Amino acid sequence: MMLFKFKYFVSGLIFLLLFKTGFSQTYSGGIGLGYGMYQMNDMKNFQEKLINSVDITNLSSVVSFPGFIFYSVHLYYLPKNKLNSFGTEFNYYMTGARNHAADYSGEYKTDIQLNGYRLGLNYKMHVEKIGPLNIYAQLGAGAFLNKMTLNEDLTVSYQEILSNIYYFNGISTFIEPKIILSIPVYKQLNLNLNIAFEYDFKNKLRLRDDRSQILYLGYNPASVKWTGLRFMTELSYNLNN
Repeated sequence: MMLFKFKYFVSGLIFLLLFKTGFSQTYSGGIGLGYGMYQMNDMKNFQEKLINSVDITNLSSVVSFPGFIFYSVHLYYLPKNKLNSFGTEFNYYMTGARNHAADYSGEYKTDIQLNGYRLGLNYKMHVEKIGPLNIYAQLGAGAFLNKMTLNEDLTVSYQEILSNIYYFNGISTFIEPKIILSIPVYKQLNLNLNIAFEYDFKNKLRLRDDRSQILYLGYNPASVKWTGLRFMTELSYNLNN
C-alpha cells in the first residue's frame, strides 16, 4: 500500500548536483533514511468513526497509522566554510490504516493512505568536537503538503458490490529541533546519526475535487499530525574541491 516514490528522491539528488556546479566551495549535501513515530490522534479517531458508521459486526482496525521509514535529501550552506550552517531539507513520509472484516460471505475493507511531502529551512550550530566526532544542534521549520487517499471496498460472493475512492490534500506547518552526530568516513564523506522531535501545528484536509469540503472530526477539522520522534542515518558529502 505504501511504496516509496522514487522519482521525488531522484529529483532531490539532481537538485544537489545542480547546486554543486556553481557553489562547490561552500555547500554540502546528502541523503538520508530514517524511522518516524507519528502521533496521528485525529486520524485514529477518524478511523474509529468509520468503523462505527458501518453496520458490520466483526469490523475492526487491523492497521492504525504505525511509525514507518521516511526519506530525506538535504543541502547546507556554510558561510566562509565555518562549521555552523544554513540549510534546506526535503522529506517524504508515509503511513496508513485499514479497517477490515471478512467471513464466508464476503469481505469489507477501508484503506487510508497518508503521504507527507515536507520542505523546511534550518540552522545548524556546532556544539562540540570529541576526537573525530562532531556534535551539532539544529532547529528547523517549514511546511507540508499532506495527501490522503480513502478507499472503501465491499465484496459479496466474489462480486464487487461497492468501490469508493476519495482524495484529500492540505497544507500544514512544523517545527523541529534536532541533534546530529557526524563522523568522517572517507575524505569529504560524513556519516550523520540524527535524533529529532517534530511538532506539527493544526491543519485541514480538503476534498481534492471540491475544495469547500473539509474533513471534520466532530466540530473541528481533522488534522494530519506527523508529530513525534525521528531517528535517521545520513550520508553527507562536502562539496568543497
